[in-house]
Amino acid sequence: MNIVNTKLKKQSGKRSNCKIRGAYSKCKILGAAGLNWVDCKRTETDVVFIDTVFMPPLVKQEKQMSSGRQILMIQSACCVKSLHNPYMAQQSAPENEAADLGISTTYLCLFSAACMAFLGAPSFLMSGEDGRMTFEDFSVVPKWVQFPSSIAYQLHEVMRNFTGESGIESGTPEPVRFGASIGGCDIVLLRTGIEFEPEWFNLVCELYQKPVIPIGFLPPSSSASDNDDDCDEKWGFIKEWLDMQQANSVVYVGLGSEVVLTRDELGELAHGLELCGLPFFWLLREPAWSTQDESQLSLLPKGFVERVRSQGIVHLGWVPQVKILSHLAVGGFLTHCGWNSVIEALGFGRVLILLPFMNDQGLNSRLLKEKKVGVEIPRNEKTGAFTRDSVADTLSFTMESQEGESLRDRAREMRGMFGDGIRNDRYIDNVVTQLVNIRASHLKSGKQFSM
Repeated sequence: MNIVNTKLKKQSGKRSNCKIRGAYSKCKILGAAGLNWVDCKRTETDVVFIDTVFMPPLVKQEKQMSSGRQILMIQSACCVKSLHNPYMAQQSAPENEAADLGISTTYLCLFSAACMAFLGAPSFLMSGEDGRMTFEDFSVVPKWVQFPSSIAYQLHEVMRNFTGESGIESGTPEPVRFGASIGGCDIVLLRTGIEFEPEWFNLVCELYQKPVIPIGFLPPSSSASDNDDDCDEKWGFIKEWLDMQQANSVVYVGLGSEVVLTRDELGELAHGLELCGLPFFWLLREPAWSTQDESQLSLLPKGFVERVRSQGIVHLGWVPQVKILSHLAVGGFLTHCGWNSVIEALGFGRVLILLPFMNDQGLNSRLLKEKKVGVEIPRNEKTGAFTRDSVADTLSFTMESQEGESLRDRAREMRGMFGDGIRNDRYIDNVVTQLVNIRASHLKSGKQFSM
């Protein structure tokens, strides 16, 4: 069985080379940014995954041109935002149009099971009937979590998420978008492995009351991307520096593309890195609105870059993160706890130093702490402030101390779960098998399920 995911949005004008192959070549998913509809029509496929943004015209065209080809519409967290913009608001929701055409819809969730379980059932997300009315309500474990857990937001994370700082462009709250998409779909695909968070996966299944299928972690390969000239040039000087460091000694610091630190936060983090004395590679990203006078580099403590020149590197701009994490010199990852970055780091067995800010990051941080693969930097729960001493102490404990050895061992064990391509390919095979079985069951019962 071949599966093609048609996603027509181009990424920086480059064509994506991302490929996920099922074990024994039983299935193939091509994430083809830039793939046009003509290319897709020419492929010999059994199933077509269609991005919701382009679903209505494409599905109608495919219905007219295909002969017995099965179609399954996928909506991802990114695509859901488009369902509520002014243009789409004038049309019926894509999942409704799909239902009218006899096409089933699937919600592709790129968050952890713990995060989705914390949010609750789709009906709660849509109606707000979960009883959570204040910021404080989100800083405690939900009542539907019946097993021991500490996974909840801190107050500063809730305030950032619900006061517009997390970038809700459509004006529609994210819980409502999630609820509408999950509630309106037929199947949920979840980017996780049951063995890592079984209690949370089972709870999601109970809350959603529909088929929820894990797709594995979709681990990257250190050579799967980043093979253009720009990458080669950047990786050359980074690798040269990493090659000079001792094994497992370097802290890689990367806080994602959305987090923008204040001057105080940058200062405390910088001083903390300097105080701990560990070699580090710190990736800084400029926000779109930055100017020369307000760049991230200009907000660093005076003389910091010069003082740490023999200790570490401060790099402004994009770097090949997977290649860095795969290098033997890297022992730990100071991360914002985005799920994709977590998967990349644990795929190479890197212990985590946790510094979450927004969206799902706080929930992921508490999950990773519970799973004993990382330590969270202590902060003021109301303001989110942290100190240079807390940064330095957490880094030293996680990377060097005898007490932190169990964390480092546990993180190394994760390579077999997060980074094993064959093991994760089995999840993809299982997805295809379950889709086929569900379709057969629906056909037998007389229900429509045009996969």
